[in-house]
Amino acid sequence: MVQARRGGPRLGWLVVPAGLLAWVSASGFQLWDAMELSGAAWSLSGSHPPGQPLHALLGHLFALVPLGPIEYRVALLSVVTEVGAAGLAACITAWLLRGVVLDEGASRAGRWLVRLAPHAAALACLLSPTFLREATRPEVYGLALFCALASVYALLRWLDGAPGQLRVAALFAGLAAATHPPEALAPLILGYAFLFVGVIDMSAMAYSAATVLTGAMSIPMMASSDRTRRRTDIRFINSI
Repeated sequence: MVQARRGGPRLGWLVVPAGLLAWVSASGFQLWDAMELSGAAWSLSGSHPPGQPLHALLGHLFALVPLGPIEYRVALLSVVTEVGAAGLAACITAWLLRGVVLDEGASRAGRWLVRLAPHAAALACLLSPTFLREATRPEVYGLALFCALASVYALLRWLDGAPGQLRVAALFAGLAAATHPPEALAPLILGYAFLFVGVIDMSAMAYSAATVLTGAMSIPMMASSDRTRRRTDIRFINSI
């Protein structure tokens, strides 16, 4: 018997689409689609509800890079996270195929299928129209997708016997909720499914729930800081 290759897929080739997406984004045709998110990242404030705090914090770091206008710098966060999400899709595909056992007489086509499927999954993500649109503008969806897929992948690794990965999965689920709440539904539903079938016990679910809330706590913190900033702006305007 021959086991499927161990370890994750080699994804160094993702550097090429990352560079291409950064170049396409530099053309500027979508940079001003969501100016409030760029403004929130630059000023570390809130945008439309619930505020997208994680995107604002990470977007602020990208905005400090002296490369083009602020909108382009924040858009680079979308490039990085969307390409990272494609890489996670490849890792999840590889995990799903990890248990494939090929007979000595298995066809070469079957072996190549197991080897190439993760890369095909990443490429399918990169070529999807929705993915391409969100990867070239300053938006929250790439970051939210990355966090959600990172949570799902950590859950799968936890199933392989890595106990610390359950907390990692819970934290990324909370971060996804702090970025764009709908994306957090996938890992949360998967976690509750594991609880329902008895894979996760109640004690593990309790500290996982606390970790999810830790990741999501930036939402009320950002809302509070944004209200404070607005009151400060009003006092400043009235004093002029």
